[in-house]
Amino acid sequence: MTLTAAQYAVLNKIARRTKMDCWFLIKQGVNGDDYVYDLENGANIELAEGINGLMEGLDCSENVDSCHLNWIEKSVLCELCSLLNIEIPKALEVK
Repeated sequence: MTLTAAQYAVLNKIARRTKMDCWFLIKQGVNGDDYVYDLENGANIELAEGINGLMEGLDCSENVDSCHLNWIEKSVLCELCSLLNIEIPKALEVK
């Protein structure tokens, strides 16, 4: 799967703002598909698995609040999580 520019931007914003950019890096393979490179372990992981790990890091409303996501970014993220069958943290749900 190749991320859209909006999906890429919101995932990187979350990683930066929550300090999870110490391990989370989105890269693109030679076939054009995106994946997550785990900087801490030096391993390539499936995009869905990496995004799921990022979502698990948003385990409290304080972490979500620190991201300062607007409703468009929340919508983009929720749509991506739905597409990849990833549970969306309650604090991120668009109302």
